[in-house]
Parts: sequence; C-alpha cells; structure tokens
Amino acid sequence: MKYSSFENLLLYISRYKTFGILGFGKEGKSFLDFLLKNNNLEIKKIIILDKNLTQEKLDIYLENSVGKSENINYKKNFKIILYSGKDYLAHLSESEITVKAPGVSCFHENISENDITKYNITSLSNLFLNFFGHQTIGITGTKGKSTTASLLQYLFKCSGKKTFLVGNIGRPTFDILEEITEDTIIIHEFSSHQLEKITVGPRIAVLLNMFPEHLDYYENKEKYFNAKKNIFKIEDSKKSNISNIDNINNINNIIDYNTYISIENFDFIKNNEKVEHYNMRKNKYFFNKDTDNVSEKYLEKIQNISVHKDTIRVGKIISDIYNLFETEELFISHVNNFISLPHRLEIVDIHKNNKNTQNNILYINDSISTIPESTIEGMIAAENLEKIKNKKFETIILGGFDRGVYLEKLVDFVLQSDIKNIFLIAQTGKILEKKFREHMKNRKSINNKNIIYKERLEDIMPFVIENSSKNSICLFSPSASSFDQYKNFEERGNHFKLLAKTIEKKID
Repeated sequence: MKYSSFENLLLYISRYKTFGILGFGKEGKSFLDFLLKNNNLEIKKIIILDKNLTQEKLDIYLENSVGKSENINYKKNFKIILYSGKDYLAHLSESEITVKAPGVSCFHENISENDITKYNITSLSNLFLNFFGHQTIGITGTKGKSTTASLLQYLFKCSGKKTFLVGNIGRPTFDILEEITEDTIIIHEFSSHQLEKITVGPRIAVLLNMFPEHLDYYENKEKYFNAKKNIFKIEDSKKSNISNIDNINNINNIIDYNTYISIENFDFIKNNEKVEHYNMRKNKYFFNKDTDNVSEKYLEKIQNISVHKDTIRVGKIISDIYNLFETEELFISHVNNFISLPHRLEIVDIHKNNKNTQNNILYINDSISTIPESTIEGMIAAENLEKIKNKKFETIILGGFDRGVYLEKLVDFVLQSDIKNIFLIAQTGKILEKKFREHMKNRKSINNKNIIYKERLEDIMPFVIENSSKNSICLFSPSASSFDQYKNFEERGNHFKLLAKTIEKKID
C-alpha cells in the first residue's frame, strides 16, 4: 500500500505522545493547530516553551482559535502546559519531540548540537522537507527571496498549475498540508533561521546571494552563511531519524529524486573551490555577473524594474524546467506584467489621478533594502528606469539604524554615479555623511555632490523638491535597518510613500 506524503507525516508524528513547541509564534501556533485538528493522534501532553509568553495570552489564543473548533475539546483530552521565564528551557526533557520556531536562536539560548539530538529538536521546515521536499522549490538568499518566490508563484499561476507560496513570506507550511495533492508545486521562501537545522533540502534549491546579515542571531557570519547553504543538503539515510522509521514500512522514498536543480551564484564558490561537503547534484545552473549575454537577450525586453536580473534569471530557468510557457515572448510578457511586493523597488504612484504636481518627480520606495549590496542593485534598477521613463535619476535617500555594516563599497558606488543629491538620515546617515565628505576631499576626480543630513525622513523630504529637477527620479533605499525610528521596514516604507504624496501635492 502506498501512502500519501500527508499520511506518512501523520504516521511519523503518531510515534510520539508528548510534544514540545519552542517559541509560540506563527509556526508554533500552526503546529499546535495541526496537532489539535488530527484527533487520531494519541496526545498526552503538549508543552509550550516561550520565554515571554504569559498564561493569559495563551488562554486567549486557545479560547479564540482552538476552543471554537467542533473537532476537539482541548481541555478534556490532554494537557497543554506553558513554561516561560528565564528557566523555560529547563523543561525540554519533558517532550519526546520539540518543534523549534525560527525566531529562537540556538546561539543565544545556548542550545547545542548535543541538545538538538538529546531532546529531538526539529522544525516545521525540516518536517515539511522530509515529507514534501520532492515537490518543493526552495528560495533563499540575503536579499531578493520574497520577490523571487512571488514571481515564481505568479508564473506558475499564469501557466495554470496548482501552487502554494509558503514559508518566511507569511504562510506556515503546516497550514496547507491537507490541500496539497501529488501535482501541487510548493514554492517555499526560506530564511536562514528556517534552514539552520534542516537535514534535507528541497527538490529545487535556489540560493540568490549571501551577504553578512542577522549577525545578532548567529555566532558569526560563517554560521549565517552555513545556514543558507543548508538548502543544498542531501539526506544521509544512515543518519536520518525521519525517513527510516522502523514501524513505517511503506514510507515513500521521497528523497531519491531523479532530477535535482541547484541554482547558485558566485558568492557560493570561494577561490574556485566548490563546497563538496554538500554533495551538489550534477544538474546545476549558475548565474552571475559574467553570464553569457548572448543567451540572455530576453533580459533586454524586460521593463519591470521592480525585479532584479537574478530574479528574472531564476524565473526563466524554472519556467524552462517545468515548460510553463510555449514561447519566450509569453514569459517576457508575464514578467513585465508582474506586480512586485510593496517596499521592493516600488514605484510610488502619485501622478495617476493628479498630473499637475509640483515637479513630477518619480519616487521609488525600496525600504526593504537594509544592506549596501541591495541598495546598489536598487541604483542599477533606477538607472535602467531612466531609459524607460525618460527621467533623470538624480536623488537617493540613505540611512537608518547603525548595525556596523561595511559601507565603503556603497560610498564608492554612489560617488562614481551621476547622482546629484545624496540625502541622509538617522544613525547610518550620519556615518555616511562623514565618509562621503572624506572621500570627496581625498579624490578630486569625483564631481561635487549635494550632501544633506537630517535626523528624520520627514525633515529630509522637503529638500527633494528644492534640489531635484522636474521629471527626475528619487530612490529611497536606506541600506540600513529601520529599528531606530520605525517598527519595521514596512512602516518606514509607508511613511516614505505618505511623505512623497504629501510633498508632491497639487499647486493651488
């Protein structure tokens, strides 16, 4: 008898009677809901371990989200116990298996590799990949993964194929388990946190890029890079504690793929030395800045600046793998019509119903850019937009929370560009102001730039109108995180859009 992937997952979970949930965020709640919905599981106890969760908040969640379910009365069937506070991890031993949330840092919580094995700590990502990895396209990278995952889902939908977009982009994998059929393609955006302890990667693995990031979560940048590279992992059947289960004789051999595609860029290979540790499959696609332009003529026909070239390349490769479109022209047309996510090279549409604005400046909201490399890509996109919109790229706004990120490459790139106005805000803006002025003083070949610093975004925006030409382009690409003045990059981006719309108001 052949079992479905979902049935095999249930068979695996049914081995256990006591469960731990380490970190009660979006994924922790999803796993709890999964346990409570499947009444055939013989659960004795569920332990929730969360340093900051209160019993009151847990009770509210159980009453509102679980208590209304007609399928289960959680208060009578088994115990749900909360452990919080500074010693919450002392209770890991009370569970047979524990699902860890991505937000819980093993480094900061002193959870060792020995603890992972001893307490059988896993994650939703690891469980999902072990049972549904054969129909999963995994996307990771420091920047661009959300746009790439969204573009892929859009392309699959345009071709009429059934697909789900899950993972770091918003929807937990365990929310869709019962909706997955054999012909479903799952597009999974993976954060480094979700990849950190996985034992097997997806069928198609995409690594867009790697730059130092999230260094507040990892011991060092090498640990962060290694977490990203885990997306290429191949299961070692001798070490697996999931696929080789004694009491599940009919489990599918889901890891032995006939076709496996790895997509890497130059950041994955250092000094021409391939990372053999990951036993890369023979079917690989490489893309980088040296890609043969002859085979990529389609890129010249893409006029959607909200999608970086590497993202388009990934879309083209995977479209060809799955034969999504009969012609290259169809692919180009769909990419040009793709509407990207907010705050990612998002053109602020303030002239649609009001063409009589002050300077008719085109504003680009790239608030998602929190590292210099992403801002540089945004500048390249804005330069491409010059030709499409016949507008001059004159102004850039930089700055945010200072995390000690290396800024020299960004400073050089901006100073060598044709940008006239460099407007700076917040902590990083102050650091950049000093660096820009020092570089300009020491290098006379650099044309003078108009450099202005203000603490807040609302204080710098009036200078855009005062110093920008009519029909020019202003790019907001902070190259720094938002946590000094905003809750997140979304709040920062929305503030920028509001300010742009206000300052470009109709002349009375």
